[in-house]
Amino acid sequence: LEAVKATESAAPDRQETDSDQKIAPYAWFIVALLLALNVHNQWTRALVFYLVSFKVDNNPENARLYMNVDLGFGQEQYGLLAS
Repeated sequence: LEAVKATESAAPDRQETDSDQKIAPYAWFIVALLLALNVHNQWTRALVFYLVSFKVDNNPENARLYMNVDLGFGQEQYGLLAS
């Protein structure tokens, strides 16, 4: 019975010290870095959709604007690239 009381009295002290601890600044840096990498990854994946148009003519100006015209790939190759 005394061992149970000793365990119960020790538990609140441990919880108080855990809640009093502060998060280190480098931990926030790691969180911000991971968030930035995730946003960059999503932007990079979405960029492909904005750089393709299959309704334009094949000319030098459109080759500069659209990657499918510049690289010469069709809808089948685009489907493989974008998936």
